[in-house]
Amino acid sequence: MSTLTVIKTQIASAWLPLPPSSNNAYVNTQLGRAKSEALEAWEEEAGWIWKTSGEMPRATLDARMTWGWDGRFYFPTLAQRDLDNCYKHIGDVIVRVVFKGKLDDRRLIWDEHWKMVSRAKPGVYVRVYEVPYAAMVE
Repeated sequence: MSTLTVIKTQIASAWLPLPPSSNNAYVNTQLGRAKSEALEAWEEEAGWIWKTSGEMPRATLDARMTWGWDGRFYFPTLAQRDLDNCYKHIGDVIVRVVFKGKLDDRRLIWDEHWKMVSRAKPGVYVRVYEVPYAAMVE
């Protein structure tokens, strides 16, 4: 097994509040599944924070670009929530806010997540990268 070196160029970043857990992100309605009020509120808040105080791409993005992201999730304790129930919502916000819906999460080819502890400032620090597909081929 070989080690893969990911070649990436940072294009955006932001400090966001922790997203709701995927376990509570959707509710049943008469028409099927829908986003919960908690998820809708978080997406709205995260979008505004990213637009007003985060780093956005400086150049126009190619719709064929492949991309990735990393996140440092800071929880009040290590025991609080599963990490894998938190990161899907980050990708959705990246597509909607950073890429303005022009890129799709099917173009996501790399991600990395860390679970950290911060009692003073829980949240998630997210960095988005352009990751050339050729860099992922061994």
